[in-house]
Amino acid sequence: MKFGVTIPGLFLYPVIAQPWEASLSGEEILRIARRAEELGFDWISVPDHIIMPNEEVEVMGPRWAEAFTSIAVIAGATKSIRVTNSILILPYRDPILLAKMVSTLDFLSGGRLILSVAVGHTQREFDILGVPFDKRGAITDEYLRAMKELWTSDNPTFSGEHVQFHDVTFEPKPVQKPHPPIWIGGNARPVIRRAAALADGWYPWLMTPERLREGLDYLHEQPAFQDRTTPFEIVTDTLEMQVDEETHEQTGETTILTGKDEIIDRIGRYKDAGMTGTGAVIPPVDSLEQYLERMQWFREEVVTVFKG
Repeated sequence: MKFGVTIPGLFLYPVIAQPWEASLSGEEILRIARRAEELGFDWISVPDHIIMPNEEVEVMGPRWAEAFTSIAVIAGATKSIRVTNSILILPYRDPILLAKMVSTLDFLSGGRLILSVAVGHTQREFDILGVPFDKRGAITDEYLRAMKELWTSDNPTFSGEHVQFHDVTFEPKPVQKPHPPIWIGGNARPVIRRAAALADGWYPWLMTPERLREGLDYLHEQPAFQDRTTPFEIVTDTLEMQVDEETHEQTGETTILTGKDEIIDRIGRYKDAGMTGTGAVIPPVDSLEQYLERMQWFREEVVTVFKG
């Protein structure tokens, strides 16, 4: 089992954000990142949205730091911990520019990047950014294939509906070969098929252990998955948030577990269902100092049960 940490203060999602997070400075956020590395967590993640329509702020929150900039700064402030986004909305980005950002960050960090991507869900955000919402799945598939070509080919060539290039040179290549691991976020069956065909991991959310098993049964049926010879990660959050999967509106009260035994039991149920990695759900606190203490508590009391 692997455990990541989602850094507070870079986003203020109402379901889980706590009042003290809004006042964190950049240096305090990097202090959390460095402490996560010291404690031996496997990765640091940062969520992603670029611009939030006002009608979405009540359910999504007002603050979403630019995700790739954030993990680049965090990678520069740490030495060994991996960095990722949970989840980078791929259709928002130019794939050639993003491919260069990915390869550069992987090169400079010594191969510490995990690229976690999804198709997105907020239609007006797509409209504002000039990206066709109804084509976001096809765009994501094409962008992934184009980026892989840039990362792996000495003579990159690609001809698609949304991106084309030929007679170009692309350097530096990523340190990780053939490219950084790709995790695909989302729950729908097209997402699972995309993960099987184009990725190295599946990153669903709002999954119960039972739903996770059902999704994995479908994943294992995919011919592209059956032909795999490399590891495949199943990463999901064990916090069972009471929100609508599409609108993010709260459907009930989300309870964050605080007791060691109940946290271990919940993670164990997801592990038994097939999960290989998860974000650490730190129990609620009132300050940065308390958060750092609870991170250490989580590492010593929970993570050691699964990792030793």
